[in-house]
Amino acid sequence: MCTDVVSQVERAAKFSVPREGVKMKNKFFAELSRRLCIDGIESSAIEDKRLEVFLHGQPVLYVSPGNDVFMLPVGNKNEASDLYHQVAAVADEVYEYVEAVQNAPLLHASGLYEDFRLLADFGGAVLAGQERENGQGYQFVTWIWDYDRTEVCHGHYYEVNFQLAKKDFAVRSGLISRAQLFAHGAVPSHRSLLGGRPGAEQRPTEGHPDRENKDRIHRPGPPGQTGAGTGAGTTNESVTHNIRRGP
Repeated sequence: MCTDVVSQVERAAKFSVPREGVKMKNKFFAELSRRLCIDGIESSAIEDKRLEVFLHGQPVLYVSPGNDVFMLPVGNKNEASDLYHQVAAVADEVYEYVEAVQNAPLLHASGLYEDFRLLADFGGAVLAGQERENGQGYQFVTWIWDYDRTEVCHGHYYEVNFQLAKKDFAVRSGLISRAQLFAHGAVPSHRSLLGGRPGAEQRPTEGHPDRENKDRIHRPGPPGQTGAGTGAGTTNESVTHNIRRGP
């Protein structure tokens, strides 16, 4: 069912006039629809203009291409208000990582045969992300550069959970200490990570990985073997983290 929703968004996008920013809008709506569908929330894109969200089969709010959420004057106000806060929280997270991946350059590393986008690079650590094929969402990973910065190793992989990936990068790059991560409980913004300013105080958000994240060591292999996944030529293990739902 979730795949059908994403397909509807992509089909609706074909009726819009191509222009700068349309690709971002369509990918944002498709990914947000997918995430909402996982939460049992029905949504439908109106071309590339807005994503309507339904309650009891009736549209009660919509999300704009710029990630503004608006309530419609219909339905139960209390239920619609609760849904508004839930959708807004998911939309904020989705917009942040979709925009980041769309605007980032490719990560170039020897033996890396998957397309990962370089989201941040500081202190010998890398934060990267990729859009998966067939509407399967996004994946994020932190790596450590080798000595001559030609290969990446010791990958920590996160299925969709951009917040945990950012926390991990902040610690591995030295922007914050692990003690600060759990003491203050705040997540550095993606913009601050891109800035890579070691002098600026970075505070992460409360929380920790849902379960232990194991290292995956990247070793080069021939094309067709993934240097960032579980294919032959690697000693990588995949780790999936639960997504925190709601506002």
